[in-house]
Amino acid sequence: MKTEIFDQIDELISKRRFSEAQESLQLARRLASTPTDQQLIQSFERLLSDQPTSIAVDSEEFKPGISLVSCSMNRHENLILSLKSWLQLEVDEVILVDWSSQEPLDSALIEAKVSDPRIKIIRIEGEPKWILTYAFNVGLRAVSYSTTYKLDADITTSKDFVELNPVGPFELVRGLWKKAIQANKRDQMYVNGSFGCQSKHLKEVGYYNELIRSYGWDDSDLYYRLTEYCGLQTQFLDVDSIVHLEQEDDSRIAFQDISTNYFIDKVRPTIFNNSVNRITTSLWDTWTPNKLQEYATTKACNSISVGHRLTEDQFIPNWVKEQARTAAASQFIEKLEPKIALRYSSSRLLAEWLLSEFDYGASFKLSTAIIGNYFHFGMEVFQRDPSELNNFLGYSRARFVLAEGESRDTIETKGKTLVILSSNNLERVNQLRDLAGYSQIDTKGIFITNAIKQTIELTE
Repeated sequence: MKTEIFDQIDELISKRRFSEAQESLQLARRLASTPTDQQLIQSFERLLSDQPTSIAVDSEEFKPGISLVSCSMNRHENLILSLKSWLQLEVDEVILVDWSSQEPLDSALIEAKVSDPRIKIIRIEGEPKWILTYAFNVGLRAVSYSTTYKLDADITTSKDFVELNPVGPFELVRGLWKKAIQANKRDQMYVNGSFGCQSKHLKEVGYYNELIRSYGWDDSDLYYRLTEYCGLQTQFLDVDSIVHLEQEDDSRIAFQDISTNYFIDKVRPTIFNNSVNRITTSLWDTWTPNKLQEYATTKACNSISVGHRLTEDQFIPNWVKEQARTAAASQFIEKLEPKIALRYSSSRLLAEWLLSEFDYGASFKLSTAIIGNYFHFGMEVFQRDPSELNNFLGYSRARFVLAEGESRDTIETKGKTLVILSSNNLERVNQLRDLAGYSQIDTKGIFITNAIKQTIELTE
């Protein structure tokens, strides 16, 4: 048993997972029974003491009191407005994670003349994009006190926030958008991410799920684990104790690899991505604390630490990402466009095709106009009046050419023609494409992949 623990410590140090190595070392100390064991432990202690200080505190014993945690990336204006309200609360520390902002947060606070001995800034450098789960976990793992409140950078609080939202020993007190609507405060729907609970419970479940690396589902996933694994009872934040600062959807997904287009012209990118992340977590690995990112930091002063990430993203296979997006797309199509969904024999292929349109930025109205009223996979059924489509596209003349069975000369002599290749034989479609001598399926803003074995090109 001891040999296995020593091997584990050695492996963790080699992978630069120093906080996990420290935890295993504590167990090794309890099991040590020989001088050789003590020598090995001392050797590991020297190795770990030579490593950079980690911000992953994961305190063994939390002091009685309250920690408040927030973080941001290039959103200092909102954060400073919110911070001024937080500093009016009876909390013992305010931890702010500055996730590679272009202007360091501490400089912005000095300029805004905001200071308080309770403020602790942890700046992580070298991160090209915003990852909420990573950034908040840096702060949540660094708390010193027994109760933690987590607030987004655009949430201000009333002076009696703590008194109105006490956290019991086995309670999760969280925001809920439905409560805002019931209180006739539709502009306050974005409060789901605000919560309070015991710090030890956050540590027990491994904080936020870092397999979620884009907007959406991060809070719901955490709340599920806190209630299911720790048995916490859910209470809801007083709707009058928090105020969400108004902002555009685009700002919520800024500095992330997320499309700003509306899926099928109806689903906001934030809603769509939330659904994708929900399905991803159901398809892939269970989140556990040993998968947390590790960091190295140095103290710039008593209230400011600066560091960088040491570890790589946890692996998620491409098939998981693709299936999650396709499944989310299918659900929205069936719910919001049932008539279109009923036209197709394969909801998966329809979803894949419309996703390609969505990623490209094509208008859903244009996509459906090109499809026509009827199109069945594996069949050449295409019923649409060419003049109607012609009017929609704004072209003086257009004609359909069904590629299956057409000669090379016909395909090449297109003129100003909308060419539709439709076949249940993908190999045949590719041959026809090669014969036609075109490599790009992209002209005049029209783009449809061969996900449904269909290629469209509009030529002069």
